[in-house]
Amino acid sequence: VGLTPQVSGRVVWVDESLYSGGYFEANAVLFRIEQSDYLNERAKEQAAVAKAETSLALEQAEADAALAEWGGLNGELPAPPLVSRVPQIAQVKAELAAARARLAQAELNLSRTEYSLPFDGRVISSSLELGDYLQAGQSYGQLYNQQALEIVLSLPKNDLPWISQPGQVDIAITFDALNTRRQHSLKGKILRIGASLDETTRFQQVVIKPIDNGDLLPGMLTRVVLHSTPVPDTWALPLSALQAGG
Repeated sequence: VGLTPQVSGRVVWVDESLYSGGYFEANAVLFRIEQSDYLNERAKEQAAVAKAETSLALEQAEADAALAEWGGLNGELPAPPLVSRVPQIAQVKAELAAARARLAQAELNLSRTEYSLPFDGRVISSSLELGDYLQAGQSYGQLYNQQALEIVLSLPKNDLPWISQPGQVDIAITFDALNTRRQHSLKGKILRIGASLDETTRFQQVVIKPIDNGDLLPGMLTRVVLHSTPVPDTWALPLSALQAGG
């Protein structure tokens, strides 16, 4: 994921985890942008909403007075829209709705001055520093979701019938842990199978999801063993039983 703010402004606070290799938790604030401009914008839009609400109340009061006067002069004869101020009230209601929408956007922009992500993850890179002026939509680093790691296998098409039912395949994943000489083991499941063959190798991709990521890092080499369920009415024969010509 790109470290990309949705609003512009100067950085006034940076979390200590926002460095290459840093860990962060879901919804933890990673940095803050100066809020003064966004607080002022919210206050301006709050005033615009209050003004529109007052205008609507005045229009409705004038409509009530006009209808009372019309009734005194014309009895039960229906009042025309201009007398009951129907178009004027509709216009003020539209202005109020627009003011409330601008206020909602101002509050949303204010909330975006605190940057967070909805997952636990790690920082790959970050060029963001205290005092930087950030532009909305610009990327200042990269992060990844620890629960989104995948292992991509390339298998010959002759192997694919054995895993045609992904839920019935037991998957064991092993890898060398960093800074140790021990191998770690994980379980996995098949997420999906590629929709086409590789043009060069004619192999098909099979994407494996580790059940527990453990110490896996992007770029690590893993050993993946897929154990299919037994096929009914088959027998395992030793290679010595194979005769010339198959």
